[in-house]
Amino acid sequence: MGPGGGNAVQVKTWDGGESGGTGVDAVFDLDRRLEPGDSWETDIQYQFRPQGCTSRGTHSSNAMEVEARAWGRSVRVAGAGVYFDGTTESSC
Repeated sequence: MGPGGGNAVQVKTWDGGESGGTGVDAVFDLDRRLEPGDSWETDIQYQFRPQGCTSRGTHSSNAMEVEARAWGRSVRVAGAGVYFDGTTESSC
């Protein structure tokens, strides 16, 4: 769902920032510092891409993933995900 993708839905912004890449995946630099016990809520904006294509019966998902780093280690944390279905109004 990145800028270079062909899906009818695009991830436009994450916490107000535009994607830093031009590829199929939407990639964002989310530099946040959290203290132990802190939490973080985020806003992701999706946008219809008129030139995109999601065929009827096709399920598109945005599998969000955040890389957390601390003390020289990193771990990827998966989000809940968002799903979009192609409809009869699809441009395909």
